[in-house]
Amino acid sequence: MIGARWPCVSRLRAVRSALLALSLLLPAPALACGQTTHVWVSLEAIQHLPEGPIADLLADPELRNILVNGTMFPDGGYAVGDDYGEMAHWEPLQQAYLAWIRDRYAGEYSGREAQEHVAFLLGLASHGMSDEVFDSLFYERSRAYDPGHDEEVTSLDTASDVTFARDVGGIPQPTSWAPFDELAAIYGDDLGYAVSADTLRSGQGFLYTALAYTEWARTSEERLATFTAEFPWAAERMNDATVPGSPPRQAPVVAAYWQDLWLRLHADLAFDAPVITMEPPAGSFDHPMDHTTVEARIHLTFARGVDDDTFDRISVLDPDGQDAPVDVDHFYGDMSHTVLLRPRQDWADDTEYTVVVAPGLLNFDGQASTTEFRGTVSTAPPPPPDVARPIDPPAEEVCACDAASGAAFTPLMLLAWRRRRC
Repeated sequence: MIGARWPCVSRLRAVRSALLALSLLLPAPALACGQTTHVWVSLEAIQHLPEGPIADLLADPELRNILVNGTMFPDGGYAVGDDYGEMAHWEPLQQAYLAWIRDRYAGEYSGREAQEHVAFLLGLASHGMSDEVFDSLFYERSRAYDPGHDEEVTSLDTASDVTFARDVGGIPQPTSWAPFDELAAIYGDDLGYAVSADTLRSGQGFLYTALAYTEWARTSEERLATFTAEFPWAAERMNDATVPGSPPRQAPVVAAYWQDLWLRLHADLAFDAPVITMEPPAGSFDHPMDHTTVEARIHLTFARGVDDDTFDRISVLDPDGQDAPVDVDHFYGDMSHTVLLRPRQDWADDTEYTVVVAPGLLNFDGQASTTEFRGTVSTAPPPPPDVARPIDPPAEEVCACDAASGAAFTPLMLLAWRRRRC
């Protein structure tokens, strides 16, 4: 049994029941989830991998298909009303599966069976990390600017998935592959949670319907007009690589996360590169000063789920080396990956601040970080081009269906309810 606290596991049955009741009143095209976006991020993350064993593994089309299935898997539980889906988003399940793979194949992953399991694991990890980055960055901005969050008719997941699919032209439709029997055993043996392979299989089946819905809806002028009206800010920026948390910005973070998972697959648990990425990128200028705005926050993504009892290692220093007043907010709770540094007052004008993560931050594996991370952010305008300081490199360098009846799509409303803040 893995002894770890679960981050913000909040899929209450009352919420599911309310969503299911609401779904009966809504037209069918409103019922779907963000599967297309998740799959796109996983496939795009491959392009951000350096040459090496992970890139070589995912160059195989059959293993990319398994990666896609693993990417989809965590949302299947919502469709069938089972908590296995929520659990699949987080490190306790993912690391139990990783340990099973490592023990079964003794760190040797050249065989086909081992490669299949590794590809599926990478898909699970992509989904979980993408959700954390999207929710803590892009969703928070959309919530500030889009009227759809107040109207509560359509979820951002549904709307953004369809408008993003319109922008990228859809995705290749996968064929089914998942280790249902093995995962059912891992849930029971390692996490003490009983779920049958048939339940896992049923949940996965609904996800193909979700993909098919988005493939249809991305060409529906009515659906696109509705979703764009409800979430105009998000619809315009989902495919914008300059916007924090957008899918193009998620992909390099996922690629960096995969590289850390590869170390863990080989029993290398040293935590010597704790921070995958910082938003805004370290070395940035013109940081917004108004502490009440979402843009004034500083965001960190960690390579492993981290223990918030050790957040005294995280600070923001002013030019005199004094602590700037910030709240260190673990966005999804203990042992998750994303942290927001929320200023308690306005940042000072024309001032450079330094974000510090000191050694000693504990992770899910119980290892303490061994190196210090520092990244600067300035409220000053950038210097002239001839003396401009380069911004730190991005994460990868450090880090069809017909319209159906409402009843046919009712189970998919559960998919539209992805994890949100507790």
